[in-house]
Amino acid sequence: MKKETFFESNRWFLITGLLASLFLPLTYYTKTVFLNADLGTGSAVKPEEFIIRFNDTISPWPILLLSIYTLGTTFLMVRLALEIYQVRGYIKNGEKSKGQNNIHIQSSRDIQPFSFFNFIIYNPQNHSTKELELILAHEQVHARQRHSIDILLMEFILLLQWFNPFVWLYKRAIKQNLEFLADTQNEVLKENKKQYQYLLLKQSIGKHNLSIINPFFNSLIKKRIVMINQIPSQRIKAFKAFLILPFLALFFVSFNVKTEYRLTNQISEKVTGKKIELVI
Repeated sequence: MKKETFFESNRWFLITGLLASLFLPLTYYTKTVFLNADLGTGSAVKPEEFIIRFNDTISPWPILLLSIYTLGTTFLMVRLALEIYQVRGYIKNGEKSKGQNNIHIQSSRDIQPFSFFNFIIYNPQNHSTKELELILAHEQVHARQRHSIDILLMEFILLLQWFNPFVWLYKRAIKQNLEFLADTQNEVLKENKKQYQYLLLKQSIGKHNLSIINPFFNSLIKKRIVMINQIPSQRIKAFKAFLILPFLALFFVSFNVKTEYRLTNQISEKVTGKKIELVI
């Protein structure tokens, strides 16, 4: 879906994917396997036949892998906490003013404009009046649509699955789509499209690298300019998103299976009322 212009639909497509990755593994269906056992004839099934002996030798690999995983998670957790603390410092020390359904924070620090939830932080000395108008119009879309929720949800998934390379690609896809969304869903930008593209080219590399914010300048400038000028996709192409459903069904029946073993009811009346205990 990355080449299509359904940025709003893509946002929910990606969020749904994150939630599915959390809750789908907790869902399973039960497959019952019946064991043929006649306990009423002379050949009774003995409990010791079901006993599984485990090797007492403890491998060091699980402990080593768990230690590496814990270190990685701790590092990312500390980094996330420091970034939130840094953004809090910008908000606390900046000059506050009321905007359109958001709060503007004018900072004296040499930073690039960005938004975090309902706050838009920028240094007015670094931009002209017209540039600020375009920048704030972009950031207001981020703030109004609560794009910070998507990013923090992605950061939470990253804490759990930092070892998974696909998670890092997923994070990039989410932030990229949010920029496309903010670029194209604002009337001020549409009326000043040419000037807005020049503004993007003016500075293509940001001055900080916080992962939890929506920065105005980033390394996706070329793709953003392409998407601004992209012809809107045909609505029928939105149905491509449903191609994921057969794959989800395949993964579900392949991995989310809980096997339950039961004995068939070939039990004679001689053992009726008695307790039969199988040690597994």
